[in-house]
Amino acid sequence: MSKKNQQSSWNSKRFKSPQKNEQEPVKEIQNKHRDK
Repeated sequence: MSKKNQQSSWNSKRFKSPQKNEQEPVKEIQNKHRDK
């Protein structure tokens, strides 16, 4: 069980990183649209 929890947290970390990177450009794109 401990091993599974470790993997789970590692997976969530892996998912959080790309999500954060994806969210930032999206905000930039939204701002650009607003300027237009």
